[in-house]
Amino acid sequence: MLDYQLLKNHAGILFVGDYHSLTELHEVDHDVNDRSPLLRQDDGPFLGLAYDVRKAYEQQREILQPLKASKK
Repeated sequence: MLDYQLLKNHAGILFVGDYHSLTELHEVDHDVNDRSPLLRQDDGPFLGLAYDVRKAYEQQREILQPLKASKK
């Protein structure tokens, strides 16, 4: 599962996902960067996203605990 949330003042994006979703996003990010004729930077912001996604699935970013189910 992958989810996102805009940060305060739209200054960034918070991605929330499990290990599998984040690794798939990392692979897709690199694939798009390799195939796109418009993205030719080896260190541009698109690969910056891939870097942060990789750090997230390596658990080197903030880990959010799942919300507890509310009792009815």
